[in-house]
Amino acid sequence: MKKEISLRHSRTDNAKSILMNHAERIAGFLSVLVEEEISPLQVLYILQAVLSFIVLVFSVCVPLLLRLLMLAWFIFSLRQCKRAGLG
Repeated sequence: MKKEISLRHSRTDNAKSILMNHAERIAGFLSVLVEEEISPLQVLYILQAVLSFIVLVFSVCVPLLLRLLMLAWFIFSLRQCKRAGLG
C-alpha cells in the first residue's frame, strides 16, 4: 500500500516537473517576444485562454447550451489572465 502511494506521488511530481519545465521555456520565449517578464504561471493562464478560444470557435455544430458553457469558460480564462497581470 505504501509503495503504491509513493509510486503515484512520484508520477504526479514527475508530471508537474515536466509541465513546469515546458512552461518555463515558453515563458522565456514569450518574455523575449513581448519584452516583459512573464512567469510560468502566466504562461499556463495564456495557454488556457488560447485553448478555450479554440474550443469556442470550433464549436459550431454543438448545441447552444454547450456553446454557452464554452463561452463562459473563455470569459473565465480571460478574467484569470487579467488577475494574473496580463491585461
